[in-house]
Amino acid sequence: MSGLIFALLLGAASLTALSSTLRAMGFEEVAGGWRGYVRVDGRPVRVLASWSGDGTLRLILPDRSVPEDVCREAVRRLSSILYTRILGTELPPERVFVVGPSDRVCQYCLGEFDELYLCPRCFGMYCAEHRRPKDHDCPGGDVVRVGVPSRKRVGVVLEEACG
Repeated sequence: MSGLIFALLLGAASLTALSSTLRAMGFEEVAGGWRGYVRVDGRPVRVLASWSGDGTLRLILPDRSVPEDVCREAVRRLSSILYTRILGTELPPERVFVVGPSDRVCQYCLGEFDELYLCPRCFGMYCAEHRRPKDHDCPGGDVVRVGVPSRKRVGVVLEEACG
């Protein structure tokens, strides 16, 4: 299973060009970057993207239920489109690589944290500031609380003959 961070080296690409390209692909801008989906074999794969000033785009695939080969294909497709549209050339394979697991990244602000919280609605992982559903624009439904009917304890007394 996946849950990986990839790095795409874009070099001197402008942030404006990157942002407009991602928006044109259906990604929405969030606090620390962009979030959207890439389809692989009809399956939507959630991708979070974060730009660093050194020319590297971090592509975070937080869903651990997506197989690694599907994640790699999603990143290859997205990276190829971005590289071609922004830099005008074909993507060399060495320009995109795995950085590590995404288990320390807030899925809203894209910052790295030692402690993350699981949202009970969307099951995303968020930092302390964004852990409440209202703080991360939670796409999940209402939390359903299921009441368990109380059972009256019934005691059974067994009488045994003494002696």
